[in-house]
Amino acid sequence: MVPVATEVQETRKTDETALITGSEAIAVACKLADVDVITAYPIRPYDTVMQYVAKLVANGEMDCEYIVAEGEHSQFEIVKHASACGARVFCGSSGVGWMYAMEALTVTPALRIPMVVMVGNRALDDPGAFGVEHNDALTVRDLGWQLVWVDNAQEALDTALIAYRVAEDRRIFLPCAISCDGAFLTHSQALVKIPSQEKVNEFLPRYNRAELLLHPDNPITVAPQGNEDWVMEIRRQNYAAMERTYGVIKEAYADFERIFGREGGFRAPALVPAIRRRGTGEVPGALLRRWSHRSRLLVRFALSRRRGGRRGSPRALPVTWKEAAGVGFHRRPGGPRSNRARRRENHRIRLPSWAGQIGAAHAMDRGAGIVCF
Repeated sequence: MVPVATEVQETRKTDETALITGSEAIAVACKLADVDVITAYPIRPYDTVMQYVAKLVANGEMDCEYIVAEGEHSQFEIVKHASACGARVFCGSSGVGWMYAMEALTVTPALRIPMVVMVGNRALDDPGAFGVEHNDALTVRDLGWQLVWVDNAQEALDTALIAYRVAEDRRIFLPCAISCDGAFLTHSQALVKIPSQEKVNEFLPRYNRAELLLHPDNPITVAPQGNEDWVMEIRRQNYAAMERTYGVIKEAYADFERIFGREGGFRAPALVPAIRRRGTGEVPGALLRRWSHRSRLLVRFALSRRRGGRRGSPRALPVTWKEAAGVGFHRRPGGPRSNRARRRENHRIRLPSWAGQIGAAHAMDRGAGIVCF
């Protein structure tokens, strides 16, 4: 019996490779993160996550409280309060289902609830369509939510683990929404490297609310009615926490690379000097990526080089809005500046329209310099 146990233990320390969809990769990340409470309510294309979670629970591969709510509003309220009581949580939705939960989504950042959710991006009905809009996720842009768009199934799994690490960091304590393009990513299969449980345990500490834990032995007030001064102070604290995410994200990606032995992808500082050299002939263009359309853009990118275009290496590196602001192109919307001031800041670079990924690729080929995300 001893040799068999040793063999099983060694197997668990080895990374695996599986052919899974983007939604299934998110579900596997929840299993690896040992999520305590997961709520669900079906709406396409998000529902593929809840289906796979249900399969893992039914097969005894995952231990969690799996609750199918009567609607999205209750779905998000349940995990909100479970998180306040110290449970690591997960839920998600799509399109109009996400909108139906808006009351819960609005108050979550102010309550400093670090829930991680998945948004299967789809157009808001009517008409309904998958993978063509991001208006569902963008409705919480200015409410204190961290928003992340992933490119493929591998990035979905990795980002989910990193999202828990960042959101639950005591310096942050803000919710994070992981957006996956409907159908194109949620339902498309790809080979995904699944890390061992031991590596994930080393990377991701247990969720600890400390003095903010809602418990009979720790009498605190959650979601009190406040006056105008306190409301603005809470908003200020949310903003300060969001500003701190930049350093926490860098730490998380550095640890990810050290523990998992592969790059997490945070290379924005290396891109900034390249952007500043644009127009000198050394770096005629740069591609800033977002969403799963990056894969199509990279194909167009590579084809341009084969035809003799000077477009540099067909690799896309993530860049933050802070670094984007530092080089003078499109800054984060929703800031305190007026539209007129924003136009003055962007006068040096003509930003291409994002009506479609093909139009964006053509803008790059015309020498627009930067395809902005």
